Amino acid sequence: MFGVSMPVVRMVLVRDVVIGAFVLAVGVLAVVVCSVRSCWIGCVLVHVLVPVMRQRRPRRHGPEPSCRILKLGPMERSSSGLRCPAMDARRRLRIICAALAGCAVLAACDRAAPGPQQIQLRPDDPQVLQLGQKVYATHCAQCHGVKLQGQPNWRDRNASGRLPAPPHDPSGHTWHHPDAQLFALTKYGVAKVANLKDYQTSMPAYEGVLSDAEIVAVLSWIKAQWPAEVRAKHDRINQAAREQR
Repeated sequence: MFGVSMPVVRMVLVRDVVIGAFVLAVGVLAVVVCSVRSCWIGCVLVHVLVPVMRQRRPRRHGPEPSCRILKLGPMERSSSGLRCPAMDARRRLRIICAALAGCAVLAACDRAAPGPQQIQLRPDDPQVLQLGQKVYATHCAQCHGVKLQGQPNWRDRNASGRLPAPPHDPSGHTWHHPDAQLFALTKYGVAKVANLKDYQTSMPAYEGVLSDAEIVAVLSWIKAQWPAEVRAKHDRINQAAREQR
């Protein structure tokens, strides 16, 4: 091939082993601290990039030159302009680092915008409750009542065939649903969550109207109004939902 000395080959092999161990360690760490989606996307990136890393530039015509490394600043090139194994190791390291950086960005995005399964209400956070109270007064109180009492006869359909707004106090069924489901119902609407295209309701979907943080805040404020025993029951419902994932 290139007439490379054994010390150079050993150096390249050692670098590959170190890089592989580093990638494995980062992968384990990603499983612990990042979302499952980011880990899967990272695996796909590595799967796609590994064949690219193993590709070599086409050889020039003529005899194969020796791999004499010339020091040219931060770059290393052979006397013929072809890359040597030591240079390929650096190239692989740069590509792997780029893939890992992409995984880190994806994980940061996942944490910034959590999915429904990651939602957790915060009824004991004063700042969240302050925001939630404002959101409820602006978007919810008109139908669900200032005191969360809902509309009269909320279990019976009205003349338009729609159910009135239910109460969010302990007499209603809001606390029967885990955090993730309450979040999804508020953001996407009943029809989309239940996959009922023809379902008619006066409850709008708030996707694009309220941010995820505002939805969590208003649901947290509603939960904060419940008695301690109802909140405890809701916590057990959340625990059961998490165990079923």
